[in-house]
Formats: sequence, structure tokens, C-alpha cells
Amino acid sequence: MAYEVYRPYFEAYIEYVEEIENADFVILGFMENLNGLHEKISKARKVNPDLKVIVISEEPLWDTVSGGDFQSKSTQAEFGGSLIPFFNINHVTSSIFDFEYIPYFLTTNDEMFARYGLLFSRNRLLSGTKFQQIWQMSKEKTVFLMQKRLESLYSVKYPDDDIYGLSQLRCKYAIKNQGDNVKILGPGWEDKGRRQELPDWHLDKISRFDRKVNIMSAIENTHLHTYITEKIFDAFAMCAIPIYYAAKQHRVFSVVEDKSFINLYGSNINASLPSFIHLNHNADFVERYVITQNILAKMFSNPFYLHLERLRVVNSIIAELEQL
Repeated sequence: MAYEVYRPYFEAYIEYVEEIENADFVILGFMENLNGLHEKISKARKVNPDLKVIVISEEPLWDTVSGGDFQSKSTQAEFGGSLIPFFNINHVTSSIFDFEYIPYFLTTNDEMFARYGLLFSRNRLLSGTKFQQIWQMSKEKTVFLMQKRLESLYSVKYPDDDIYGLSQLRCKYAIKNQGDNVKILGPGWEDKGRRQELPDWHLDKISRFDRKVNIMSAIENTHLHTYITEKIFDAFAMCAIPIYYAAKQHRVFSVVEDKSFINLYGSNINASLPSFIHLNHNADFVERYVITQNILAKMFSNPFYLHLERLRVVNSIIAELEQL
């Protein structure tokens, strides 16, 4: 609800107020945000006992490592010696992120959709042979662009929900394969600031790697069947072969062709990356890669799909609020 592109949609249903005690709901993006607000919330509840606190979290990484009970919709946490009851609305406890047309994160700004529209309309005109030429001539053979996270904290497992932390796994996999043909970039790996601090980190990434990489890591922070960020779309848009991690029920298979990317799920993580280079010359793989480019060109061809997906997200959130 904090994204500017969503505000006009929500204004048809809700009124934003300045003072907490005048609100029906206090809506936050992270459980940790309660740390600086617990005193205000406690005071506001004395004036307005019906005030409800809600954490709407789009990022399973922070849900799984925060130490809170993210799998329960109604929960509480201690801040400043006081227990603050609140509601969790996230990938596990709601259907907000069960996308119909476009994965949620891609709806949070207009630029990403427009950029993909241009890139995939270009890519759909390329033949399998042309993609093979791009891979053969690419300046970088393999790139991992990610934050360095090797702590065990980032390898959490919730097998009943098929949720797995992947940050540590992808770092270890990159280190195992590090060499002349493999670059590891990002915070902790190189002496640069976070790319999110750039005026347009996404444009910087596209400009830097478009048609210059053979294989690009697109492994998410977390394996969760509805959680898909820009990573795999970026790789396809830049004409690179994505490395991903997805079980067969993962929703990524509803937006890209199966076996059109390197899928580490269920494979030997200790296997070396060079074993995948043969994909450049595998006719079936190349054909599936071309099919995916056409699927994505259609997916990002009509901004009306973006509008419909945002409406679905908003209606889902309003429905959740009405039930509380």
C-alpha cells in the first residue's frame, strides 16, 4: 500500500489519516516496523480499543528470518516489555500474492513493465540460432548478482509449506563455481554500495548486462510457490539463460516454459556449473527458450494486464481487512 502506483487504487476504498488513534488499521510492511511504533500504538489503543495492527509483508525472506510466527494470521510480539497483538498478511496466510496475470513485485512500478514490453518485443523476433550466437559471443559467461549472505540464518527450511531460504545456497553455489568465466557481483562481493541506492537500479542492471551474459543467476531469496520477483524476467529479457530454483508446483511454470532455464531444484547442488554449458547447443532447450520469449512478449504487451492485476491485489487486500 506504500507504493505510489497503488495509492489511487486504494483511495477508492479507504481514507488515509495522519493520527494513529483516528485509524481503523495501522498497516506496516515489516514486523520490525513495530519496534519504533509500539508506544504510539499502545497509547492509541487506549483511545481507540478497536485499532488493529496489520503487517502486510511481500518479502518472505524477512518473514522467515525475523523470528516471528509468520505462518499464523493472528499473532503477537514483545516490544519494549509490552505484547503487541497484530495480524500477519503474507504469502502464507493470504491469497494476495496468488497472481493471475503478473507476479506481484512487477506491479509495484510502471517502469519495469514498460521496460519488459520493449525488450521482449525485440527478443520475440530473434531465432534460436541468434540466441545461440549471443551466448557464444557474450562478454560474461556466468554472472551471479546478489548480496553476500553466508550465515545459516539464510538457509531456513519449512518443508510443510515448501519454503526454503536460498540466499546461503546461491552464495555457496557461486563460490563453488567461481573462476575466470564466473563473476560474483553485489554487496559483500565488491566494494560498491547497494544497487538499490541508484536512481534506477533496474535500468542499470539491464544496461550493464543486456546481451552480454550467457548464464545469469536468477535464484530468489526464498523458495515459495507464489514468490517471483524480477530476477528470472531480467535474465530472459537480457537474452541470458537463467539459473533458478523451483519445485514442480512453483508458479514460475505458469509464466515460462518448463526446461527453458537451469533449474537447481532437486539437482546436485555440488555439481559444477560448466556441466550446463551444453545447453547452448541443445536444440530442445533452445526451442523452449524461444517459446518462453514469445510467452513473455505477450505477457508484457498489454498494460491492461497490469491494471487488472493491481485491481486483483487491491480487492484481495480489502477482502482481508474486512474479515479482521
